[in-house]
Amino acid sequence: MKKVIIIIASAISIVVLLVFASYFFLHSAFETFFPYSVVHTGTSGEYAEKTEKLLEKKYGEKFKVVRYANNEATAYPESNPELLFMARRNYKSDVVRDTYIQEIVALQYKELAEDVLKDFKYDYYLDVDFEFSYEPIDAKQDVTIEEFKTKSPIKVEPYYNLYVLDDAIELGNESLYEWVNKIAEIPKQDNSYVVLYFLDKNKFDTIINEYTQYSYRSPKLCNDTKNELTVLQHLINNKITIDFSRFTEMMNGE
Repeated sequence: MKKVIIIIASAISIVVLLVFASYFFLHSAFETFFPYSVVHTGTSGEYAEKTEKLLEKKYGEKFKVVRYANNEATAYPESNPELLFMARRNYKSDVVRDTYIQEIVALQYKELAEDVLKDFKYDYYLDVDFEFSYEPIDAKQDVTIEEFKTKSPIKVEPYYNLYVLDDAIELGNESLYEWVNKIAEIPKQDNSYVVLYFLDKNKFDTIINEYTQYSYRSPKLCNDTKNELTVLQHLINNKITIDFSRFTEMMNGE
């Protein structure tokens, strides 16, 4: 009887080992031939580690990759985990292109806007973007807005996405119009685009959660806001292009 038990136990052990060995072999092979067919989270993996090293070599500081797929990674500098940016490289390439400098400048615009909003009494989340581009920029981490304008290969035009709880509607059209214009007319910009979204609490919480994972407006973010009340303002060559009557129409859903 003991021999039978030993044989059965040994057989089970062999089967378990074969299952684990097969899993790791297939997983490794899948990673090798289809490394970006799924989204990975965390900092493990050859692609993530290589990208972190290339970014460190490029900028002289340490980085963490938090997710990657299809040759693209979302990363942040260890000195500022909230500064998410995109990095791209081919699988075995030693060249990495990224949006780190753009995000540094976007953060400067965000700080200016948040200073304008310091007396805004409602909960909000503000994101600032530029036209998305991986084109290299000859600038370092201490770049200023003014210097970035001369270095950027594309026109610098900040896009402010301001998400607020929908109870802010009680401020009324005139007050909201003034707030939107204050952001649009922030110094150091000739052009800007401000979009104000009114969200309920659930949508608002979702937006904040999404921005902790992405450095850009993900498809999910677009879906979560496309049916919400939105208003906008556009500054072109230092001139407000949307007057109060049109703003009021947008507030009425027209």
